[in-house]
Amino acid sequence: MSGWLALIAAAGAVWMDLRMQKVSNWFILTGLAAGAVYRLFTEGVSGIAAFAAGAFCPILILGILFIFGALGAGDIKLFAVLGGMMGVRQVMQCMLWAFLLGGALSFIILLSCGGIRRRLAYFVQYFQLLFITKQIRPYREGSGRGASIHFTVPVLMSVLLYMGGIYR
Repeated sequence: MSGWLALIAAAGAVWMDLRMQKVSNWFILTGLAAGAVYRLFTEGVSGIAAFAAGAFCPILILGILFIFGALGAGDIKLFAVLGGMMGVRQVMQCMLWAFLLGGALSFIILLSCGGIRRRLAYFVQYFQLLFITKQIRPYREGSGRGASIHFTVPVLMSVLLYMGGIYR
């Protein structure tokens, strides 16, 4: 059942992200509430502690990517919702699969749109500037076609792998 809740949350987030370029806080709060209620009814009071651990795990681990501007707050909050529903171990695997799938998707987009050298040069320049100035700046390069992906899509793909039994 938690898999179905996670699938609904991830699919809804993709729809919202593609439509509005963000995942709204009311959707996140609804997902968190659904996860908490589910864990309470299936596991009792101990389910609330498991819910909290699963929800806070992505925030603690992925917060640094938000600071660098490499991951949006909506993506981290979506992982928090999924973590509350799935649990710590499963959300860690979900994050790993989402990043692997996101990397593959980004690579495919780079190949189709061109600009691999330009992106690698920007990556090197970004870290050179970081070490010289010791100031964290958002990792954003340009806009337009191929500049970024909607990370909710690989998150949904990862949840589908969870539903298919690839990880549990």
